[in-house]
Amino acid sequence: MKAHDLVVLAKRQDPVAWGEAFASMSRDVLIVRYTLLPYLYTLMYEAHAHGNTVVRPMLHEFVTDETTWSIDKQFLWGPALLITPVLDPGATMVRGYVPNARWYDYHTGEAVGVRGQFLNMEAPMDKINLHVRGGHILPWQKAENNTRNSRVNPLGLIVALNDDGSAHGSLFWDDGEGIDTVKTGQFLLTSFTASESALSSRVDANGLAPADRLTLGVVKVWGSGTVPITQVTMSVDGNPNVDLVFKHDPATEVLEFDVTSQHHTLDKTFSISWKTT
Repeated sequence: MKAHDLVVLAKRQDPVAWGEAFASMSRDVLIVRYTLLPYLYTLMYEAHAHGNTVVRPMLHEFVTDETTWSIDKQFLWGPALLITPVLDPGATMVRGYVPNARWYDYHTGEAVGVRGQFLNMEAPMDKINLHVRGGHILPWQKAENNTRNSRVNPLGLIVALNDDGSAHGSLFWDDGEGIDTVKTGQFLLTSFTASESALSSRVDANGLAPADRLTLGVVKVWGSGTVPITQVTMSVDGNPNVDLVFKHDPATEVLEFDVTSQHHTLDKTFSISWKTT
């Protein structure tokens, strides 16, 4: 292939070469991927330590649901993130299966309200249909222009409650550069557990250097209920509760609060609870 042909090919793969509108859409999609890197990083640890799969077909999670056995156009990141891509040129609608569980729209935090059936999903070019499975907690970070800058941002949590009002998840974190950090114990492993009105953490391994520690940032609780929430409090290592500023939308059942001001590092346990009227 000639040098000129290589230049033309490279230009065709550059989103900016297709115009600002396309570049903006590409940027939005990449930001979603960067935002979810802590969840993906934790899945990689689970694959290394326990042999779990990172990307898996739906039948791996819903073995008894025969409908999932033949689905090859949807897939999961781990047990919690369902991805329904557009695979047909020019399509603006995609038909996807929603297994029998509580699912939330990743972009809005609202419950889908459908389970165990196929659903027509709008699929404009600037959107990938992502759904979070109830019962799981996903770590995330605000995206920056590279992973080095993203890694220093506070860690956020998406708490997607299931039908029982509970959820669980974990975070694996190391310096992002070292070799054999699991073998040498130079990492942090934190577990998260949520109920209808509380979220708490447990530190399972703490060999992370102080310079690499993360602080807790924005927490989003999906499926928090339609009864107005009046107070959110936080306790660290059993210390007295501190009131947190929060937002709650009873219509969408989305509760959100920002812990950044508390400068809480995740190598310490915490407990956050919320009260209704």
